[in-house]
Amino acid sequence: MPQQVNQPLPDGYQLENYRIASVLSCGGFSIVYLAYDETTSRSRSRNTSEPARVAKRGRRAALDFG
Repeated sequence: MPQQVNQPLPDGYQLENYRIASVLSCGGFSIVYLAYDETTSRSRSRNTSEPARVAKRGRRAALDFG
């Protein structure tokens, strides 16, 4: 299993149709981002859930915005 790195994505990071604007909160089980939806041209809050089986961050970011 890949090693879990509990660092938020950087501002401006493009993930699918979302561009990360900033981190709203970061806790033990999730990171909440303010993200801009390029498809709808709206800002939204997006949550990434922990543990590592749901959200992985590392060399290749593969996040599930469940």
